[in-house]
Amino acid sequence: MMKPLKLFCFPYAGGSAYSYNDWNGWFHKSIQLIPIELSGRGSRFEDSLYDNFDEAVQDLYVQIKPHLDGTPFAFFGHSMGSLLSFELARLLIQNNDRTPELLFFSGCTAPHKVKREKLLHTLDDREFLEEIKKMEGTPSDFFQNDELMAFYLPILRNDFRIVEQYVYKEMDVRFPCSIMILHGSEEKGMEGVKEWGKFTCKRSSIHVFPGGHFFIHKEAQQVARRINNTLLSIISAKIQQGVNNYA
Repeated sequence: MMKPLKLFCFPYAGGSAYSYNDWNGWFHKSIQLIPIELSGRGSRFEDSLYDNFDEAVQDLYVQIKPHLDGTPFAFFGHSMGSLLSFELARLLIQNNDRTPELLFFSGCTAPHKVKREKLLHTLDDREFLEEIKKMEGTPSDFFQNDELMAFYLPILRNDFRIVEQYVYKEMDVRFPCSIMILHGSEEKGMEGVKEWGKFTCKRSSIHVFPGGHFFIHKEAQQVARRINNTLLSIISAKIQQGVNNYA
């Protein structure tokens, strides 16, 4: 009996496992969607926020480790989620664990090309929220609800802090899997996006969708369809090869 390929999804700053809730109906039954919850939100709202980026990566490793049962899997991350999945995939290599079949990096410049023109987490609340509004990823109702603001603002600010304090460390090996990069047509930094390809010894490709940083919301179904079809092609190839868990 065929076991589904697992797709672990990592959220952007301020996001949660719920951020991928709409995707559930858009994937083939041979793909198991596993949204990962970050500490301090969603079902883990009572847990402490992360002190630093490395702590977040270690926490994610603990979460996915029980799922690494020999079944093939892939990672998807958007923005902060891309950096998290990148460092998590690198940790898997360091620990001699099984690595993903494919890495999807969305809405993020390659880690060695990230430039911090402004440290948003150091801004006062008014300036910080103005910057968040510009990204157009937060419902307008959020900014009118004092209770929501009081709850989510510390989460947002802390996520930006750990990302803006993240420091890329030279990687001496390349991922043994292909990389697919997703990017919004209205976003800048395409040169930095292309640099993701340097981290794989296999194929890399870039797919551009209409919109800005949060194209994954406005073009959610098209994004999910692209990921679904790409993973189905991997599954099909493995079935033809008679690979365990697929034949």
